[in-house]
Amino acid sequence: MADKNELDILEREAVALETQDPDPGNPGEIPPAPPSPADEWTGLIKLVVMVVAPVFPFVPHIYDEATCGRIGAALAQLAAKYGWDLGGVTEKWGPEIALVIAVAPTLVPLRMGYLEHKQATEAMARAVIEKAREKAQESQQLAATTTPDTAAMDAAFGGFNLNPAPAEVEPS
Repeated sequence: MADKNELDILEREAVALETQDPDPGNPGEIPPAPPSPADEWTGLIKLVVMVVAPVFPFVPHIYDEATCGRIGAALAQLAAKYGWDLGGVTEKWGPEIALVIAVAPTLVPLRMGYLEHKQATEAMARAVIEKAREKAQESQQLAATTTPDTAAMDAAFGGFNLNPAPAEVEPS
């Protein structure tokens, strides 16, 4: 059987374990309360505003801190009514939401860049076609206004007619 000293030691160890802080890293500190549903919804709205701000820089001026708070509080009431759980959404769709948040701000600039590139390429093509048309017109105008001097060419070849006139046929 255990003697009295051993029992006293065990009793002191039990009291020490009961009074010991479960998180030794923060002795005596009370863990923070979880955010309210209104705060969670407000945070989501702020996140959306932050994501769309690079593409639509006027949005943060419209959806300021107070506006996001009012919308978040209203969404929290609606979520409570219909049983929506923001935590469940982020647990289930967290990676997908993170991907959308990362990619969404790049889509509009990508589209705008594509359209600018397309317009520049089409403008270059139109310029090349127009230049080719101008050269063709110049060539046609030059050919129409320039007639060869056949007499000079005939003399150059010793009186040999390079372009003889068709022989006239006498009517019979």
